[in-house]
Amino acid sequence: MGDTENATLVTELLVGPRERGLDVTRPILCVLDGAKALRSAVLAVFDHPVLARCQLHKIRNVKGYLPDNVAKVVEQRMLAAYRNSDALAGQGDLEALAKELERQHPGAAGSLHEGLTETFTVARLGVPPTLARTLRSTNAVVIYRQLEGVHDVADVPPFGLSLGAGRGYLQPSNTQVRGRFGVRSAGGVARFAA
Repeated sequence: MGDTENATLVTELLVGPRERGLDVTRPILCVLDGAKALRSAVLAVFDHPVLARCQLHKIRNVKGYLPDNVAKVVEQRMLAAYRNSDALAGQGDLEALAKELERQHPGAAGSLHEGLTETFTVARLGVPPTLARTLRSTNAVVIYRQLEGVHDVADVPPFGLSLGAGRGYLQPSNTQVRGRFGVRSAGGVARFAA
């Protein structure tokens, strides 16, 4: 399936909440993993999306271009930049890191540059720290399937039927079966698109 077909399919999935009353005219925070089809669909369905990129996906993508010994150092520097309370300074740190990588690891530098500003969206919004920890990554997004419990998005086929099943807000759980990242669906209405 090409990018155009993926974008069309994802757009159709996002239209459902709009048709059920989600107000798409107001700004909505959309935390994305960098998938072009999902980005296109979000831009097509929502009037004023506030786009954020998953920091963990960005780190993983950059590391994929690097040898292990360099990847570990780069990961630590990226994490430190993302934890910086000053989003502008953190972004500056990563731009400097990308410049350092350009000569010996141009693929990693290019990956770091791509969408870099959007990886600081949550920090620039001034979201409270506890909520920001969740919103900096798409890893907290789980899909609840009644018969099978909680699953990470990576555990289901892309755009599978389970995407339509009861997505809700998340909270830590000590009493129920945990998903891959230690969270479970707690029901309710999703406030953020991911």
